[in-house]
Amino acid sequence: MTTSSSSSASVPSARRFMSARAPTASIWRWNSDLPGPAGALPPGPFPRCCMADHNPTEQDMIARGQAVFDDCYRGVVPQPPQIDPKGFSGMTMKMFNDFWGGIEQLSMRDKRMVILGGLLSHGRADMFTIHAECALRNGEMDANELRGVVLMALPYIGFPNASVCMMASEQVIAKVQSGAPVQPPSF
Repeated sequence: MTTSSSSSASVPSARRFMSARAPTASIWRWNSDLPGPAGALPPGPFPRCCMADHNPTEQDMIARGQAVFDDCYRGVVPQPPQIDPKGFSGMTMKMFNDFWGGIEQLSMRDKRMVILGGLLSHGRADMFTIHAECALRNGEMDANELRGVVLMALPYIGFPNASVCMMASEQVIAKVQSGAPVQPPSF
């Protein structure tokens, strides 16, 4: 089964989708059946989440993932023209539902900072450029904050990785400040 996503106008924003479906706080909650005080983090390196009041279908997760994808990228990266629920495009939208849309402890800015740091650490200037442009266009950070992210990472990731991302940052900053329209990358 394939779902078309040719028009992002037909996909509601994540905020509208979440408020229209169910209150976000009631969708995901920490497991209350774990030992310890209510709301305490469970043992282990990662908190476990569970569905509280809503059991979304695969299509619900994909639709919400599309809305979160649009909020995250705002046209810098286009959605796939076709969504195959069992293929890579469906997995991507479900990942956006679960991670970009489901980890409520972090704001979109915080999530973007985590992604930027990971890309910096690997010297992935290509992907760093995409997320840096999104961060600037979405108002998640300004040019000086973006430069600060790269500078903060420098002693941890090394000069080669930081330098390629700093050059990419300066190109993105110049592009966004010039008012250049969004142009999806060509891979």
